[in-house]
Amino acid sequence: MAKKSLKNSKHLVELIGAATPRAIALLSTVDKFAFLGVLDTSQSADVVRSALIDTLPSVRPEAIAIADEEAVRLLQLARFRTEEMLEHAYAAIEFEGHAELDSFDRNADAMTRLIWVRAKAPQIFDRIETIYLTHHFHGHKKFLGFSVRDGDGRDFVWTDEVAQKLHEGVAEILDLDAEAKASCEIIHFEMEDGDGTGKRRLHYLVVYHPGKMRTLRQMKDRRRDLLLYIPALEATLVYDPAENQVHVC
Repeated sequence: MAKKSLKNSKHLVELIGAATPRAIALLSTVDKFAFLGVLDTSQSADVVRSALIDTLPSVRPEAIAIADEEAVRLLQLARFRTEEMLEHAYAAIEFEGHAELDSFDRNADAMTRLIWVRAKAPQIFDRIETIYLTHHFHGHKKFLGFSVRDGDGRDFVWTDEVAQKLHEGVAEILDLDAEAKASCEIIHFEMEDGDGTGKRRLHYLVVYHPGKMRTLRQMKDRRRDLLLYIPALEATLVYDPAENQVHVC
């Protein structure tokens, strides 16, 4: 019998190769990676990884597809200012008084720490992923720039009051109903941009909100069916005090 291809799980295979067996065991507690729970941690790391990869062709294709996309999320964060992202994550879980903070090993390798955040603090993982994606698209100049009218280049100070007023304003402008307004999330963070003498601090503001319900045609049990879904919409504003500009991504 021909061996099944792993081309649809290449990111998952890469993740398995990059993580320790202990980290993979923790990752298997996430429902999308539950099928990784078959690993035998009494074996050597190479044996464990090889055995897990050998089991992938027997996993349902839809489960592999989802896990492979989830693997991309971890891998991309391991390639972008990883320590800076992990420090941001640790500060957030420490501030929130996470119940399992003591189990976060700050001396562990980066992938182990990323997996801990994904498994134990998924909302904070989403937050650092947002930082990565926002910086990625802004860094590739995929934005429109607008000068701040009558602006004087002053810095931007983020406070709870600003966050609340902005949330109310966004909900009103977008005409969000009560449920959508409750699901609307606004994330603010600051990050250095540029090198050397050209380095400057930028303010990023990301708005997530649910869109209107939509339908798609899908094939299910050899029949055409309708799939209802609510799209996740987002917009990003970047304030550059030095240039007195707001970038819209």
